[in-house]
Parts: sequence; C-alpha cells; structure tokens
Amino acid sequence: MGALNNQQEEHERLRNFLYKAFFMAAAAFLLCIILLLLVITVRGPETRPPRRDEAMQLLNSARDFLRVEYSKHGYAEETREPFTKAIKSGEFTGEYFCISPEIELSTNQATIHSSPTERGSVEDGSCYMTFEWASGSSTIDWKP
Repeated sequence: MGALNNQQEEHERLRNFLYKAFFMAAAAFLLCIILLLLVITVRGPETRPPRRDEAMQLLNSARDFLRVEYSKHGYAEETREPFTKAIKSGEFTGEYFCISPEIELSTNQATIHSSPTERGSVEDGSCYMTFEWASGSSTIDWKP
C-alpha cells in the first residue's frame, strides 16, 4: 500500500509540474506577442510611401543609362535619342512610376523625373533627380 501511495504522490507532483510548465510557456508566449505588438505600435507607419522606392530605382537606372550614353559620345545632347528610345521600349516603366522622356541637359549635369503611371497615384508625387555627368552624384526632390 505504501508503494502505491508513493506512486500516486509522484504522479501528482509530475502532473503539477507539467501544469506549471504549460502555464509558464503560455505566459511567455503571450508576453512575446504583447512585446511584438508594442514594437509595431511604437515604430508607427512607414514614413515614406513604399511605392516611392520604385521611382527611386527607376531614376537611378535612368541616370546610369544616361551617364553611359554620355561617356560614349561626350556630349549631353547625344544622350537624348537613345534615352527616348529606351523609354518608349518600356525600359524605365514600373508598376506605379515611369520616367518621363523630358530631360533638362547642360554641360555638367542633367535633370530627369518620374511621374505616376495609371496604377500609381498623384498623391505619391513626382520625383526630380539632378545629377552630375562626371561623378553621378545626385540630388532628389519630391514634389506633391
């Protein structure tokens, strides 16, 4: 009879241990969820519309294309025709933005810009990039 009681006590201790372990794991899981929600709340919404990243990628590609064309000929005006052909072929068209064929050329720099496509939104704005032919350094200006 004593062995049976010891066995029952051992089963009772094991059951209590498993209950405690389960509830501790559940509490740790809930704490992780609460912390995750807190981080998401504190971080807040994106500060820049994610679609603008597409415009930036297209502008950087267009800038690089123009600089390559410039290096072939050495004259800013010689970049206009190949750039227009590339735009017409859809090379600089994304889902939300496209690069305009309008380009302001000068001896030392050029300015290109993106504008929203039909799937884009006027609220996303237009981006103007002015870059130097020699170094490629750029300035970016978003306009609503």
